[in-house]
Formats: sequence, C-alpha cells, structure tokens
Amino acid sequence: PHDHQRVLARYHEATPELVDKAIEASAAAWDAWSELDPRARASLYLRIAELLVGPHRARMNAATMLGQSKTCHQAEIESACELADMLRYNAYFLDRLIRQQPVGTPERGVWNTMEYRALEGFVFAVSPFNFTAIGGNLPLAPAIMGNTVVWKPAETQMLSAWYLMQLYREAGLPDGIVNMIPGHGPTLGPPALTHPDLAGVHFTGSTATFQDRGREHLELPFLPADRGRNGRQELRGGASDRRRRGADHRADPGRLRVPGPEVLGRLPRLSAREHPGRVPRAVQRRRLDADHGRHVGLLQLHGSGH
Repeated sequence: PHDHQRVLARYHEATPELVDKAIEASAAAWDAWSELDPRARASLYLRIAELLVGPHRARMNAATMLGQSKTCHQAEIESACELADMLRYNAYFLDRLIRQQPVGTPERGVWNTMEYRALEGFVFAVSPFNFTAIGGNLPLAPAIMGNTVVWKPAETQMLSAWYLMQLYREAGLPDGIVNMIPGHGPTLGPPALTHPDLAGVHFTGSTATFQDRGREHLELPFLPADRGRNGRQELRGGASDRRRRGADHRADPGRLRVPGPEVLGRLPRLSAREHPGRVPRAVQRRRLDADHGRHVGLLQLHGSGH
C-alpha cells in the first residue's frame, strides 16, 4: 500500500493442522448446505448484497482503500458495487440454471427431472490481493451451488478479507460454508491440494503460482481420475503475467510513433499512481530516461497483463 509504515492489523497465520480443521469444518457443513433448497441459498446471497451496499459499504470501501491502496472511487466501484453485482448475478443465474429441465414427452407415468448436485468434497479457493470483489466471489460462487469452501485470501488482502467474513456472518451464512485460512501460500496450499477430499480449485493469481502449485500438487495439465472422492476434480480460474512495456534504449526516437507529450505525461502518471500493479495492464513503476525523455516522454513501463 501507499503507507508502508502504518500498521492496519495483526493476524495469526494458519498452520497445516488448521487447514485440516478447516476441511473438517467444511465436511461437517456439507450435508445440510448441499441439500438446502437452491433458492434459499440464493436468497441468502441477496441479503449479503443488501448488507454490503448498505451498512457495510463504507467499512468495506475503507478497508480496501487502506489495505489495497485504492482511491475512494476505485474501492467503491469494486468492493461495493462489483461484489454486489456478482452476488446478485450468481443468485439470478442459479435460478436460471435450476429451471433448465429435460424437454420432450416422457413415457406415461414417467417424470424426468435434473438435480444439480454439489461436488463431493471441498473447494479450495485462492484469491489475489488486488480486488476485494474477487476475494468475495471466488469462495461464494461455488458455495451457491451447494459446495463448501476452504478459502485462502492473499496475505496482502487480509483486512478486507476479515471484514468480508464479518459480513457473511451477519447475513446469516452458516458456519463451515466458507472457511478462511490466512497465511503463506506455500505453507497452506500443499495440505489442501493433496487432501483426498479435494473436489475443486477456484484460483485467480499469477501464472507462476498457478504453474508451480498445479505442477507440484495437481499434476497439471491432466488431472488423474483417481483423485477426489468422486473420481473427478474441477479446476476453474485465471492467471496473469507481469510484462514489460516501453521503448528499448536502442530505439530511434525519430521513428517511434507515440502519442504527444501531454498524453505520455498524463496517462502513465495516473496509471502508476492509481493502479500500481493492481489491475491487468496497469503501470507498476514509471521511469523516465534522461536521454530519450525529451523525444519519447516515457521509456519503460512495468505492468501486469493477461
């Protein structure tokens, strides 16, 4: 964040033993939650959204501003508005999904129906630091389908992650549905990813983390059929790379086709100041080369992109 010396909170890092307890808690809650009427789960999500944009709005925005170094506008449009939209869309599409039933005329005395069942086991959700909304949606999206989740938020998103859990509890989300385990990824990932009850992974983060954890513990790109209680595992999510942008020092300034100096001076400055590596294709650092600055305006950008 922008103020590195300010202590926002202190938290205890989970251990592999606590990961096992979180998995046990998810298993204990699985039966009742997975058998609950889908519309009851959807109604709970709508309540979470209402509390988020109501009494929890300022607190969630403030936690996002302080913990993830966002402006008031940036926090408002994602930690409040975007997450509320995700919750409401999830409820809407769940209703749409369960309405999809077999068509056609069955035999006399036969009634064909389709039941959407939860995965047999727990879902391991791993969220990045840059968006509170993603931290909220990664565990809640599989949970609305009746799954129970073990959620590891990024260590640098812990403040807003804590307030998300307070929001869920106030809304009435039962214990054991979303089990947050704060701590270091290399410590908490292996016991979750190698657990026999692992049914799915919901991940958003860096490509390096995805490849390292997947290659080491999930044997990607192919998931073995004997992993998981039901012989299947689900893997969903996305990853991004940090990339380097700009003009090479050997470039001929006279042949570079770049915007005018007013654009080069304004846009990268705003991007580096307001989005320091937190969004795809944002500028992390801005550096002006003394020799080429007067010609190009901007020599080198470091950012992250899909």
